[in-house]
Formats: sequence, C-alpha cells, structure tokens
Amino acid sequence: MESQDLSVRLRVPIAAEPIVCVAGLQFRGWLPGPSELIEVEDGQAKITISVANSHLRDDASGNEPVHELDIRLRATVSADDVRTLSDASAADARQSSSEPLSKALDALSDWVYRLVVRSVNTLINYARFAKGQYWLETYPASCANPSACLNKWMAEFRAGQDGEWLAWPRSSVIHLTGVWHAGSSRPLSRADWTQAAMYVRGDVEVPFPMVLLAEAERLASRGESRTALTEAVAALEAALTLFVQTPAAEELFRGSLAGRIPAKRLARAVGHLGFRATLAFLLPVLIDESRLPTEVVLACLEAVDARGSVVHQSQRSVPFEKLRLYLVNVRRMAELLSGVEGGVAGDDGFPEAPD
Repeated sequence: MESQDLSVRLRVPIAAEPIVCVAGLQFRGWLPGPSELIEVEDGQAKITISVANSHLRDDASGNEPVHELDIRLRATVSADDVRTLSDASAADARQSSSEPLSKALDALSDWVYRLVVRSVNTLINYARFAKGQYWLETYPASCANPSACLNKWMAEFRAGQDGEWLAWPRSSVIHLTGVWHAGSSRPLSRADWTQAAMYVRGDVEVPFPMVLLAEAERLASRGESRTALTEAVAALEAALTLFVQTPAAEELFRGSLAGRIPAKRLARAVGHLGFRATLAFLLPVLIDESRLPTEVVLACLEAVDARGSVVHQSQRSVPFEKLRLYLVNVRRMAELLSGVEGGVAGDDGFPEAPD
C-alpha cells in the first residue's frame, strides 16, 4: 500500500484547577530551550514535546510557569489518509462535506488526538506525582469530537517534507455526548421545579449518594472510567448506610428476619455481613423482586467487584459499555435505598461513550 509522511503541529494548553493561583507547569529557575525536547515513539508515530516559544526567556529566575506545550507529530500513513485530509480541507473551505469523508476524518482525528494526549498526560502526571504539582489536570483519553479538539489546539498538517501547512479540517458530523430518549425522566418536570425551589431555599437537601452518583456520571462522560466507577460504588455504599438507619428499613428487617438471625437490628446485621454480602444476600430478602430486580442486584455486585480490580489490582480502565451498565443499575439501587421519588431509575439515557 502506498504511504506518505504526515506531519502535525499543534499547541496544547496546560490544564489546571482554576482556583489554584500557581496554575501552569512550574519550572525552577529555568525553562527548556528549543533543543531540549522530549521525544517519544508511539507505534508508527514520533512525537516531540517542547515549551511553547512564547515562554522562552533568557532571564528566567525563580519559579517559571508554562501554560502551553508545542507538539510535533510525524508518522508514515497511507496515501488514503493524506487524501482524506486534503479532501476534507477543500470541503471545509467550501463548507460542504460528505458523511463518509467526515467519518474518515473523525477516525484520523481520533488517532492523532489519542497519540498527543497520551504523551501530554504522561508528562503532566510526572509533574503531578513525582513533583507534587497537584493542581495540574490531564486530558480525557478520548474526545467526543476529535477534530474540534484539534482545531481548538490550532492543529496544522502537511504531507511530505515540503508540503504546505494547512489548518486541520473540521468534521461536519454532529457529536452528542449527553443523549436521552424521549421518555427520559432526567429533564425537570413541573413537580421537580417545585422541589428545586425548596432546595434553593434550603428547605430540603439532595441525598448525598445522589451527589456522588452525579459526579460519577460526569466523570464517565469525560472518559475517566476508573474514577467514575470508584465514585459510583462509593455512592452505593453511602446509600446503603443511609438506608439501614431509616425506620422503614428497620421495619422491613423486623418483619422478615428479626428473631431468625442473631442480630437484633438491621445495622448490626449489615455490620456483621459487610457491604458486598449485604447487597448479595440481605437486600434481596428485605426488598422484593418487583422493587429490586435481580438484574439490578447482579449488576451492582459486578460493579463492586470491578471497583476492587481497579483499586487493588491496578486495572487501568473499564470498558465503557460495562461502566454504563454499572452506573445505570447503581443509580436504580441508590435511588431506591435513598428514597428518591420520581428519580431516573430505569432510565437508559446515560450519556453515550465519549468517543
């Protein structure tokens, strides 16, 4: 297959917590010069990282912040890939593009985005972990609209050694990362608006498990699967803790198990069994199948086990479809245990994969 050299250059901002006054990648008394590059080979691509030229100074002293990185990528790609970029650039100029062309561009943009972010995140993580620059943030491993991400970073490309530098083309495909079906209960209803007014006035509070769960879903939509799963299981644990303290839960326990097991109170039984065994054995006895389906219980147990693999076995990521299954069912159980009325239990409108 015919191949060609492809070069890409772009400028990636250093992301940091906005509330921290020392934003940026911090250097002590110096800044890397033009020849002090970080070079990385990633598969068929070679990536170089340097400090953006606007930051280079001869009189660097004290702590010097860097807010942008210059990235160069060189790779040997197929002639079809180069043709895709050339055709997409021409279509971009005409503000017209076919769907097959846009999909081919998306695939190529995704490949470049992932290569760049992998190297940038590794550098950021070194500063975070080895040097304690905790305020720095990494980029999501994938982007819902990769060509738009590259455009934001002023990406340019050229074919061959002497080709003209051209702006990275934009895709005409519309990407949605938060899609819900028409019957979703996530949008606010009239009753929700009344409840929201009470919340704003401070008359009611959203149950803490729901706060954790919303954060888990937000993290998942950004591609942070490991943290999302950990947060979701924490929400489930918090929901169970609140549930066992309610009079209604204690009444269920007295009506079905009290007197048949050594524990006289539900909280003591849960403390004896532990979190996972309570989900697996105690809750299905206390709450009937019509309210707590077996499929929900099994998915939540699988989520707990997956969290164990992430935390204790250093598993790096969770497949998105699995994570989606976990979060939907954790939400169903957490809403039931937290006594949330009119929640989104059973709603399959969890955001689509951040591709």
